Amino acid sequence: MVASKLAAIILYAICMTHGGECVVVEDARVTSYAWELGGINCQEPCHLTAFMSPVVFGQTAACGPDMPWRTKVTIFMPYGPIVRYCEDRGGAITNERVDIAMGLEEIKNNPIHGDFLVLWELPRKPLDNSQLLHIMENDETHINNARQRNHRPD
Repeated sequence: MVASKLAAIILYAICMTHGGECVVVEDARVTSYAWELGGINCQEPCHLTAFMSPVVFGQTAACGPDMPWRTKVTIFMPYGPIVRYCEDRGGAITNERVDIAMGLEEIKNNPIHGDFLVLWELPRKPLDNSQLLHIMENDETHINNARQRNHRPD
């Protein structure tokens, strides 16, 4: 755990020296969800997040309402840090909690649930509605690639 705290301090210092805004929570609740198991409250299609981007395993996280979209989240797990981005919300997700998207098999075999050291690096300038619209309209390649990466044969 000492290595995790040292890494968080270094990342926090780097964030601050570059003019960013960072939040460190020593015992943030970290959980995992899979959209196939109803982890996303949605209307069809269920593979989209509240950010209107596709769920991407290894990238998507649900964060509290005060965390801007695309906030970088570094979670210091016992086996090393993992990085996700705030692209989703959740009714039970508070500002000191993060819920990370995982694939169906991964969550069945290795669900994440516990309190960990977490560093949130807020984007320098939060995205406004016109930027979100631009992303949704012009990022079909990203969406199609994410769908192909997440496609699981029956």
